[in-house]
Amino acid sequence: MIDVVEVSYRLVQVKQQKYACKCGGRVKTAPGPERAVPGGRYSLDLAIEVAISTNRTRAKSAE
Repeated sequence: MIDVVEVSYRLVQVKQQKYACKCGGRVKTAPGPERAVPGGRYSLDLAIEVAISTNRTRAKSAE
């Protein structure tokens, strides 16, 4: 059986750890979460949800 579950959206603050060399060299930032577009605001999961719901809406209107 397939059932519909309510979807909730939330703004998530991401804090990335920064690492510095003790010798005073470069500062390196830990990688962040996957994004739909590199450097973008939206997560990959949100982009997938929008694509699926858009296709679902178009399929219902075509019937």
